[in-house]
Amino acid sequence: MSKTHYQRAKWLEEQELFQEAIAEYTKAITAFPEDLQSILGRANLYVEMGSYSEAIADYTVALALTPNATDAYAGRGEAYSSQGDHEKAIADLTKLLKLNPTNDAAWYNRGLSFVAIGSLNEGATDFTQALRINPCHGAAYNNRGLVYAAQGRHDLAIADFTQAISVRKGFACSFNHRGRSFEAVGKPKQAIMDYSGALEIAPANSEALFRRGLAYEAQGETAKAINDYQALLRSAVAGHPYRDIVENKLQNLLRHA
Repeated sequence: MSKTHYQRAKWLEEQELFQEAIAEYTKAITAFPEDLQSILGRANLYVEMGSYSEAIADYTVALALTPNATDAYAGRGEAYSSQGDHEKAIADLTKLLKLNPTNDAAWYNRGLSFVAIGSLNEGATDFTQALRINPCHGAAYNNRGLVYAAQGRHDLAIADFTQAISVRKGFACSFNHRGRSFEAVGKPKQAIMDYSGALEIAPANSEALFRRGLAYEAQGETAKAINDYQALLRSAVAGHPYRDIVENKLQNLLRHA
């Protein structure tokens, strides 16, 4: 009976009938309280639904049944991180890594939690570990680059963003991040090229439009700056963090054009 409920729960989950799937997982667990498969299935679905406290409770039960369940440590770590409880996330991911030190996702996720609590060096070390295991981990390059940029180590940041762009196609953010580091080392033309690269991927990317507009304005290319600011305003919703700044800049530029 427990297996039947589990199979139905998985089918319902595939149909995105999440509440119905939770009910079936619960029936399976009620019929067989030590059904680790159903406990983890329900916990994972709770995470997907954003019900992190419920997920943590299920993962804790799973770990009481099977103390070396790496999936439970990974899932509970993700749930803690999503709640902003990064210390507990780090503790769970540390236990996972003792059991499976070749888990690149665990190194990467622990790195994110270290960065979230301000432990930048530890975060960079974990991203490096993830990259040793998986040299094509674009997000690890991108986030290690952000750490280096925050530390003012822009040459290292540029190298990491370049690697991220190479292995993780279609993400505008690494172009934007590299552009900012190019600006920081006094290379505005390379920065503009990167913001343009971001806009080729995402034409309405407000960060790229804003930063490229600023760069054009700083170089005296007023017409190009006006075009970028106008494009940003066409897509920026009310309350957008750049909207007021850009409106004021645009008024001043048009007044003196």
